[in-house]
Amino acid sequence: MINVDLLPALPLFAGLDEAQIARIAAVSFARNVEPGECLIREAEPTPPYFHVLLTGSVQVLKSAHSGKETTLRLLRPGEIFGWAALLDGGGAPATARAMTRSRILLIPYEALVGLMAEQPAFALRLITTLCERLRDLHEQLHAVVSERARTRLARLILRHQRRDGGSPTPLPHQVLSRMAGIAYEESVRIIGEWSHGPHPLLSYGRGGRITVLDPEALAALAEGLEPSVAKSGA
Repeated sequence: MINVDLLPALPLFAGLDEAQIARIAAVSFARNVEPGECLIREAEPTPPYFHVLLTGSVQVLKSAHSGKETTLRLLRPGEIFGWAALLDGGGAPATARAMTRSRILLIPYEALVGLMAEQPAFALRLITTLCERLRDLHEQLHAVVSERARTRLARLILRHQRRDGGSPTPLPHQVLSRMAGIAYEESVRIIGEWSHGPHPLLSYGRGGRITVLDPEALAALAEGLEPSVAKSGA
């Protein structure tokens, strides 16, 4: 059983009454995972739990037949994952792998399904989350098919900055290149251009900590426009 005070702080459980919170807490548990550890493996049966990231970072990946991996999403603390396959009964659509030491909350499938049946607002919250994920995937697919590498990278960085409230976003080149559908070396080259020169657009720190220094210029690149050479340093 987990601490009952943990659940109300999570967006997923906002609005539930004390009895419902206590019922979920009584059957849930948390565990720590190490960097590189897989919580869910693509195409394999999904563990019968809804997963919620409490601390750390987890990436969701899709593998091609060649073995090449594409990062579909970086999960934030408070986000739920590993539940789509539980609802449709199929194998896991993607792999969930810890990027850093993380703590995961696991909630039994039956407990949340029962809560969805008695709380339509809670079920709607889950559906809204799924719709947001689909929207992100549509935008990511469109970018890979129709946009230049520089545009893809700019949009990706800005999207994560907005999602994380403007705080430095950990996006190492390995993740950036996988999410943008470009070569690792190309990611290094473009980020190097943007982080140097007299007017850098961003700073790139250890572990992929990105801080946007010139949001207007980066937003122009995200729209497929080129800011002035003098301003961008590119």
